Amino acid sequence: MKIVLFVEGHTEKALPELLKRWLDPRLPQPIGIKIARFEGWRRRCAPRSRASARIRRP
Repeated sequence: MKIVLFVEGHTEKALPELLKRWLDPRLPQPIGIKIARFEGWRRRCAPRSRASARIRRP
């Protein structure tokens, strides 16, 4: 079994080891965990200030 985690940024690099240590004793076979790092989600979800909304307005 293989799990792919989609994470943003570098701070989540400890997550695969934690999940593997927790899941391996509970499953019949060891699993592989791969990290797919991306950026940009934070910018899309962050609230905009009034100033930035006015600057970006056409």
